[in-house]
Parts: sequence; structure tokens; C-alpha cells
Amino acid sequence: PERLAFGRQEHGQRPGFIQVMEAVDKAWREKQESLGQSADGLTSHVEARLAGSHGKAVLDRDTLNDLAGRIDGMIDRDLGGLRGAPKFPNAPFMQTLWLSWLRDGVASHRDAVLLSLEKMLAGGIYDHVGGGLSRYSTDAEWLVPHFEKMLYDNAQLIRMCNWAFAATGNDLFRIRIEQTAAWLLREMLVDGGGFAASLDADSDGEEGLFYTWNRDEVEAVLGDDSALFFNYFGLVSPHG
Repeated sequence: PERLAFGRQEHGQRPGFIQVMEAVDKAWREKQESLGQSADGLTSHVEARLAGSHGKAVLDRDTLNDLAGRIDGMIDRDLGGLRGAPKFPNAPFMQTLWLSWLRDGVASHRDAVLLSLEKMLAGGIYDHVGGGLSRYSTDAEWLVPHFEKMLYDNAQLIRMCNWAFAATGNDLFRIRIEQTAAWLLREMLVDGGGFAASLDADSDGEEGLFYTWNRDEVEAVLGDDSALFFNYFGLVSPHG
């Protein structure tokens, strides 16, 4: 009734919601006093842990230099992002490099971010029809996406593209900002004014079903222009 949380230890298999509610009801009827003590203890513990988290965090110069240098050493200089596969957008890493450039003028850190953004925004990890960035690319070339889309990835993408557009004036970044914002408002906005946290990768039980086209479908739509499409996007032969 006081809206305080309390803990309950479970052993064995994880219970279902109904079992949890039945156990809570039984505990409230039979052990109110101990539940109150548990709630007070848990509240005190959480408050103590959070007490020091409200101060302004300051990243000192040496720490930023060290982090940015280590991240820069992992960058794929040809394709952007971190070397290897699967390949994630890694917005926090990109932000660290960008802050290093803003503060210390390390041009290679700026260039690594711009290259990474340009490659992923031109690649298959980005939804060129509907807008928005997929969670990661299954390959090192940003070509084949895992079709899940995350709210946090796309919010950070918009911020990074804003920074990149302000620094370069490259319309690619402006266009992707507009497309991604439109996708968020069209597909992720839910009743009450909030946003859904993610879109599942699976459609009707199959990953990417609503996003993918087979060769016959492309040829039926594009006709004689289909060869140009396949060549331009490197789809002449199956990936891998």
C-alpha cells in the first residue's frame, strides 16, 4: 500500500506471472511484517547506491585520450566501424572519437566517424525504403542486416548525423536525419505519446520477411532496369 518494493528469493525454474502473484498474495496475508522489513531494507539499499550518482560526471583529458586512441586503433579504415563481423553502429565509440576531435583537433578521429557513418548509411544496415538503422550488420561490409531495429540506435544515429552534417554540410546526413525521424514518428510512436523500444527482427516467424526481395520480385518490378540495380548494389552473385 505504501508503494515500496520488496524482494523475494526464487529457486529452481523461473516462475510465471500467475505464480508470482499468488506467492505475493500469500506472503502479504501471512508475512506482512517481514515484507515491510524487506521493503525498508531494499529501499535503503537502492537510495544509498543512487546517492552518489547525481553529481556531474567529468571525463578527464588523459582518460578521453586513452579511450579515443584505443577505439581509433580498432577502426576499419576501408569500411568504417570496428574491424570484423558482425558490425554494430557503436554510437558511444563514435561519440568518443568525435569528442576527441572537438576537444583536441585529432583529424583522424573525425575522419573515422565520418567514414563509418557514410558507409553504414549507404549500406544494407540502413533501411533505404522505410528509414531507420538495423541493430547490426551480419557481415563486415554493412550489407546484410539483422532486421531488428532499436530505438536507442536510431536516436543516437540522429544525433551523430546532426553533428556530421553541421561539420561537413553533406546532404547524406540531412536526408538520413529526415528519413529516420519520419520512420520513428510513423512506425515507432505508440498511444500516449511514447515510443516503442524496438521492432522485432521476425515477421510471421521469419527474419526479415517483410524487408527482403528475391530476384524474381525485383525483376518483376524493375524489368530491364533490374540488371543495373543488381550491379549497383553488388547483388550480381549471392553474398558470401
